[in-house]
Amino acid sequence: MQGWFNSEEKTISEICQHGLLDDIKSIHEENEKKLQEPDELGWSALHHASRYNQREIIEYLVKSCDVDANVLANDDVTPLHLAVG
Repeated sequence: MQGWFNSEEKTISEICQHGLLDDIKSIHEENEKKLQEPDELGWSALHHASRYNQREIIEYLVKSCDVDANVLANDDVTPLHLAVG
């Protein structure tokens, strides 16, 4: 799927929801830490990708971005909780 990332228009949640792997890669190239930063709920990009069952993004985040797969959100939810929930 062709990317349409514009940091002023789309959130990481929206990018993950729509499975836009190219946009995730672009964010990673621009700022390696951005995908690990929590949003207002304490969710990382991995939380959002897990919530929307976006396997390719999950694999990229874990293998290429060295994200913490056990990171806790504000409500103590991990990406694994979301993937199986």
